Amino acid sequence: MELIRKKASFVPVGFAIFAMFFGAGNSIFPLLVGTQAANKNLFAISGLMTSGIVIPMLGLVAMFLFKGNYKEFFYRLGKAPGFFLISLIMIVIGPFAGIPRCITLSFATLKPHLGSMPLVLFSSCACTLVFFKTIKKSRLIDILGKVLTPILLTFLSIIIIKGLIGPKEIATTSISSSKVFIDGLTTGYQMMDLLAAFFFATTVLGCLKKDEDYASKNGGVPPMLMKSICLSGLLLALVYFGFSYVGAFNSISFRGLSKDALLGAVGTKVLGGKIGLVMGVAFALACLTTIITLVSVFSDFIFEEFFQKKVPYGICITLTLVAAFFFSNLGFEGIFKMVGPIVNICYPALIALTVLNILYKLYDFKPVKLPIFLIFIGSFVVNGML
Repeated sequence: MELIRKKASFVPVGFAIFAMFFGAGNSIFPLLVGTQAANKNLFAISGLMTSGIVIPMLGLVAMFLFKGNYKEFFYRLGKAPGFFLISLIMIVIGPFAGIPRCITLSFATLKPHLGSMPLVLFSSCACTLVFFKTIKKSRLIDILGKVLTPILLTFLSIIIIKGLIGPKEIATTSISSSKVFIDGLTTGYQMMDLLAAFFFATTVLGCLKKDEDYASKNGGVPPMLMKSICLSGLLLALVYFGFSYVGAFNSISFRGLSKDALLGAVGTKVLGGKIGLVMGVAFALACLTTIITLVSVFSDFIFEEFFQKKVPYGICITLTLVAAFFFSNLGFEGIFKMVGPIVNICYPALIALTVLNILYKLYDFKPVKLPIFLIFIGSFVVNGML
């Protein structure tokens, strides 16, 4: 692989990790918390960045400590519960919610510029494009890190700068600062980035396996990968912060809009007229990069675990995209309502598992089954499932 060479290698890898994470939820939810928190946005975005950046980056660190072996990571809970969690997460971030959510968001953002094109046709075209981008897996990091991410960052910068320097319509809220922070924190769960991080790490390491510089010599996370994680986290923080304030500065106009309509509203109000097409292109690219990664991750999973490598990899990609195509026709709000309860119940336990596994690798701290079980029960109770 020609992508990564010596000292500068962490930059394209950091860009690629950013592109993997920045998809549908990562564009919608910073705008949403900014719109809802209005004049208290600083507290809301702090909560969202905790659950949407710090925790997923910890997930990457944990998985790099486990050398991308997600079975070893989850099987500390036992083989049966571990495999159940792996399968559940894969389905949620894959064709059940993650991939179709990206497709529907791309459609909602580009809809003003697509004429009368129906969602079903758009989904078909998107899935076909992703198939040809995903089948050449060896070039995945090249595509994300060298091509799509620089274009995406340019578009995002234009949107943020123009949105921040424009007229301000900031609403006020009587909600306490602590409540605003908690709302931002739990909203960050819906981006599902910790779930994705467990498997993105495997994709990154798989693409880097021929490079000599990434290998750790002491069992920890290699410095190049730590730099890449920090770079991707910084890029995400800048974008989230900027987008949340675009939402806050336009909170009077944006309140009451549906989640997927927020992006179209930003394109019309912030950029105006035909320039709003830039907005559509930027988020279509954001979603495309995430879809490519999620399709690759889920296809790997069913190729190895369910088909035991006995069917062509291209068939696994096809099955993944066909399932995602059908779920995408539920629309963004429909997918959100379907997957939201699952995420709210699982997320606290997965955060705890991440921390406990890091402590296990670094300090040989072994307790894991009982704490995770108790947190799962607590999540069920809090969410009214018991």
